[in-house]
Amino acid sequence: MEIDYHSMGKRIKHFRAENGLSQYDLSERTGISRSYLSQIENGLFNLSLEYLVLISNELKVPIEELLKESLDDTDKKQSEIELILLECSPEEKRILTKNMKDLRETIRPYGIK
Repeated sequence: MEIDYHSMGKRIKHFRAENGLSQYDLSERTGISRSYLSQIENGLFNLSLEYLVLISNELKVPIEELLKESLDDTDKKQSEIELILLECSPEEKRILTKNMKDLRETIRPYGIK
């Protein structure tokens, strides 16, 4: 099994921002240096289990949500879509979601599985 540190970093960054925290805020609350946290969010460094638990607890996000792309039972296609949407503005999410629904209805009559 290989851990997808890049995807995990994107998820940490997303949930940090969703909680209204800067990198500095999260680093202060976890004891992780801001520069190391930045490297974690960019997928440049492997994250220790201890730091993963600290971040997960501080963000109030289950660890499995941060590790989603690394877990065997994860639907990879769904996770890929979720990662794209994590980086979108609310308006971009609305537009993309509407387009995906419209596209789904367009291809259904062709029996594409």
